Amino acid sequence: MKQIYFYKTTSGREVIAEFIDRLDEITKSRVRNGIRILEKHGLELLKNRSVKKITTRPDIFELRIVGKKQIRILFTIYDANTYLLIHIFVKKTQKTPIEDIKLAQKRAKEYI
Repeated sequence: MKQIYFYKTTSGREVIAEFIDRLDEITKSRVRNGIRILEKHGLELLKNRSVKKITTRPDIFELRIVGKKQIRILFTIYDANTYLLIHIFVKKTQKTPIEDIKLAQKRAKEYI
């Protein structure tokens, strides 16, 4: 089982948790369930396309939450048993927006 940590800003804000708290109840439940599945199965989810690697150096992965809203959680591997959730957004286009990837890379570099 992996440990999951949420990114905190330098001022201490937990932006991932705040985003999740603002979602409707059904979407919030799907997101929390997706995080639990990631915690349990880790990168094995690459096999069923629930997780996709989107960048290297640093390695950034995308957890896909499907439903009425297409939620994406970008995360990185902190160590062998720890994942850091670094960005979350509603996906509105076919490709992951470059500004979301750049923000995730910036946040990942703060920890790695």
